[in-house]
Amino acid sequence: MTTVARVARGGWDVESASTPIANRARIEQVETNVDAPTTPEMLFDSALELRHESGVALRFEAEDALREWVKLGLPAIEVAAAKTWRRSHVERFGDASIAATRDGLKKDLATEAARRAREEREAREARERTLASEMEALKRDAAAKEAIWAAKTAAAETAAADAETALRAAQATARAEAAESAANAAAEVRLLPIRPRSRGARRPLRTFARHSSPAFPFQRLTGKTFD
Repeated sequence: MTTVARVARGGWDVESASTPIANRARIEQVETNVDAPTTPEMLFDSALELRHESGVALRFEAEDALREWVKLGLPAIEVAAAKTWRRSHVERFGDASIAATRDGLKKDLATEAARRAREEREAREARERTLASEMEALKRDAAAKEAIWAAKTAAAETAAADAETALRAAQATARAEAAESAANAAAEVRLLPIRPRSRGARRPLRTFARHSSPAFPFQRLTGKTFD
């Protein structure tokens, strides 16, 4: 039977609920809720709740206490009636049963601690593998980008070298054509006949004394010619 008591002091409303020992179904439910390998042999659903007029509320109950006990990995706990229960248990079953119960509880706690440690280790290893995989992916991406950049640089250098070679070839061809044109022009100038424009223009070419005539001395004296 649940007993409820209430009292108000200094803006606080205090309410306590006292219940009998929980049955096996309730104990199993608490074990499932708090993820505990085991619970004390005697479990009560008693609770203490404090509510302030400002809206602040505090509640203390066995289930929340067990949840914190599991989270912190604290040693086994005993309720206030544990000594009385132990004495009556010894009278009925002997000390060996209590030792076996204690050993079983320790074993369960050790198993639970080992399970939690294993899960934490596996989670840590999974995070490390994920991080290593991400780092490898980043390295591959960086290497691929570097290879693409190197290929583009090599292609640009090759294109520049080809352009320079083509330019030099064009310049050499242009120089050869210019030289050939100059040589052809010079040959054509040498082959042109000398043609004076008038009869008077031919006279300077004939100022030399001609020795084909018998009147050579006369020609030298007079400066005349006999054409």
